Amino acid sequence: MDLVKKYLNQISIFNLKELKLINYNYNLCKDNLIGKVEYKNGKWVLIEDYVLKEDRIKNKDNISISTNKINKRIIIVLESPHKNEYSKELIAPAMGMTGKKIKFLFLNILNDKLKTNIKENEVYDLIIMNAIQYQASLGLNTKIFRDRIWLNIWIDGKGRENFIDRIKAYNPDIIFNFCTKGNHELDTLCILSDSYSRINLENIRYKFIKDLCLGINQNKDGKLIYKQKVICNPSNLNKNKNLDVYKYPLQKFVDNSIEEYLANINRNGKIIFVGPHPSSWKIKKDKSNLSELLKEIKKL
Repeated sequence: MDLVKKYLNQISIFNLKELKLINYNYNLCKDNLIGKVEYKNGKWVLIEDYVLKEDRIKNKDNISISTNKINKRIIIVLESPHKNEYSKELIAPAMGMTGKKIKFLFLNILNDKLKTNIKENEVYDLIIMNAIQYQASLGLNTKIFRDRIWLNIWIDGKGRENFIDRIKAYNPDIIFNFCTKGNHELDTLCILSDSYSRINLENIRYKFIKDLCLGINQNKDGKLIYKQKVICNPSNLNKNKNLDVYKYPLQKFVDNSIEEYLANINRNGKIIFVGPHPSSWKIKKDKSNLSELLKEIKKL
């Protein structure tokens, strides 16, 4: 009875209207061309702009990504679509606040991180993609289902292979991995088991992954192995080799796949950055964290 009460107290955050929308949200969310940028007079400028929802709806014919690459390409990678990406007018990545933050801050990021070895007047396609093209959150609080569904699709649903195939097809020159780290503190596994502590919930650790029964093993170095292949490195190294505290952010799963893609091509000139998800970016002038954000975005 105590377990039932504990569970019901947690799932009371569900909204029945939201639950009724879940079937609609099984649709695939295609990657988009959201504009073109040019390096002009030593500065990045947006010369074609379909970043915001209303602009993409008006320019539906322009946002498909051609496999015939003409310009160089910059790709922004997110983890999976959420609520705002599923509108009646268009299903597409970053259609809400995430898109607005990219619109208002991404040029600042380019101007800070890419100001050397860039040819003057060179045009780049700007592409946004989700590592997983389906709504892993089911449109609910991301702390409930997102991590477990994302990991299931990544492994059992061949999401990892699909992501690598799409990256190959797009042939990007610059990649920004802005996937989230993950947080599953409202997952039923964690609610019903006393063996999970809060520190386990805000970060993905091997216990959670193991309990999902995906066939992923952790080796003595803390690397995650699936079918004899390393699929994720821990984000934190522990001098005492305490494997229980190693963290495996969703972003790291994507990092590993990008590295696998690069290992099989001529990677000369390819530039990879990793940084925080746009949900943490602040665009209000009085709350701007641009300087801190720029420090957090690292070149790999």
